[in-house]
Amino acid sequence: MDPEDPTDAFLIAAVDYCTGTLGLDRDSLIKELADAVIGGYYPTPSRCLTNTEAILNAFLQQTLFGGAKVPGGTCVFPTEGGSGAMVYIFESLSHNRLLKPGDRIAIATPIFTPYMQIPSVKDYGLVAVDVSSTAENGWDIPEEEIGKLEDPSVKAFFLVNPSNPGAHALSKNTLARLAQAVEKNPDLIILTDDVYGTFAEDFQTVYAVLPYNTILVYSFSKLYGVTGWRIGLIAMNGNNVCDRLLSELPEEDKAHLRDEYSIVTADPDGMPFIDRVVADSRSIGLYHTSGLSTPSQVFMDLLALSHLVYAGAGQEDPYIRLANDTVRERYLALMDALGLETDDGAANTR
Repeated sequence: MDPEDPTDAFLIAAVDYCTGTLGLDRDSLIKELADAVIGGYYPTPSRCLTNTEAILNAFLQQTLFGGAKVPGGTCVFPTEGGSGAMVYIFESLSHNRLLKPGDRIAIATPIFTPYMQIPSVKDYGLVAVDVSSTAENGWDIPEEEIGKLEDPSVKAFFLVNPSNPGAHALSKNTLARLAQAVEKNPDLIILTDDVYGTFAEDFQTVYAVLPYNTILVYSFSKLYGVTGWRIGLIAMNGNNVCDRLLSELPEEDKAHLRDEYSIVTADPDGMPFIDRVVADSRSIGLYHTSGLSTPSQVFMDLLALSHLVYAGAGQEDPYIRLANDTVRERYLALMDALGLETDDGAANTR
């Protein structure tokens, strides 16, 4: 490879980052990437390629965690975009009896309109509880609205952060208030879509504050302008509320699920929730063909590494800076044309 060639130089830097910073084995990494990019896997493993999971973990930590060190390890399942991730999660929450018809699920509104339909589709029969924010409050969630989550009858909380269409990230005070609510409702399952996280300055995901309770969804589509590729992911902590709730299901439910998952694992009771999501995405029986295509996983690696090589060198990512500056310029031009006051706060994703 020619280190003077920009493409070769990036690939060299990317491999050096993976081996030097992430501690990945060079031969294993290059073999995995080479096999994956030609689609040589069937795939194995079905949830996520081994080195890809390490790379995506590093990307999430650098871009979404806000400097927090999350214990327990993060498991990643690449999916066909963020919308695919949402469908898979709700399907598995329902299939595994963690959400049942009549259960109450809080939804942070306003929200991406199609998401409002999910709790009622496919006979999920969930009861929506509105947790609202307003422009007057800077699109942050007021304390009294967060208080609704303290009710143990609220089984899950679904939000987009930074919000869509509000275009604001949750404040540190709201994240702290959410943590207080979870102390009173420790079984709460939080589902956060953080696709716009990199557009907010000093962003911190709910997952970094409440990893035990939170399922994180992220998509590369918006930041890198690749919506047609449909590349996103689900991330869950190795120690999480869903796995505990599975262990506490009534024996009748456990027996039913044990029978279903026994066709793909010798230990169905010990099968983690995120692996059940993978299996459910292919109706369990086709578990061996599940997972995002391996060339798409490599594409995510390259996008993630285009940021990580700068982070690893202690430098600002010029692409993210350019993307955010471009969005800001367009925002300012729009507000100026409309004669409206601008919001220059760090939480505003424009």
